[in-house]
Amino acid sequence: MEHELHYIGIDTAKEKLDVDVLRPDGRHRTKKFANTTKGHDELVSWLKGHKIDHAHICIEATGTYMEPVAECLYDAGYIVSVINPALGKAFAQSEGLRNKTDTVDARMLAEFCRQKRPAAWEAPHPLERALRALVVRHQALTDMHTQELNRTETAREVQRPSIDAHLLWLEAELKRLEKQIKDLTDDDPDMKHRRKLLESIPGIGEKTSAVLLAYIGLKDRFAHARQFAAFGGSDTTAL
Repeated sequence: MEHELHYIGIDTAKEKLDVDVLRPDGRHRTKKFANTTKGHDELVSWLKGHKIDHAHICIEATGTYMEPVAECLYDAGYIVSVINPALGKAFAQSEGLRNKTDTVDARMLAEFCRQKRPAAWEAPHPLERALRALVVRHQALTDMHTQELNRTETAREVQRPSIDAHLLWLEAELKRLEKQIKDLTDDDPDMKHRRKLLESIPGIGEKTSAVLLAYIGLKDRFAHARQFAAFGGSDTTAL
């Protein structure tokens, strides 16, 4: 049975994963895992331990909650499909599933996977993943810098040295991250070419191009720069 295709539904939340495995004989096996790097590795080990080497896995597109586990399963060699939540909701209604719980959602996704065979998802290139991590970190520190600047307006004198020191550190760290982002894109000829293509568009600088590359990636989807930018929301007149 281990060589037959299993269908797996995973309901993702911030802290946990509800997993439902639909076996070839029609029986279900369920388990919960932490939605952490360790939890993702444990999920793969659990699947391999039960001789589930061939599986089609369905996960709803829930942004940052689903991306790491989807990438982990993709890297482990499984077929992964990331579906629009609206499709899952419509399917659940058609199947008469009204009791919405995480366990029920996982089972619904497994059944959806078996019946609909949705298209396989392709994980971002490792370079895109690294770039995205740097972009996310840069944005977090930028937000922190803005918060500290706002605090200076009402800070007591005794607080200012600490705030000023933190601002200096944040500014230095932001510059370091910006250099790391530039070096990362410069080291890959294709990424460098696409970055320059984006930056040739008025209004798009280094920071915006890095965000677009991190979230749109290296796919050959666009005929020219404006289509590429429009997909990322920077130019709405091009498509």
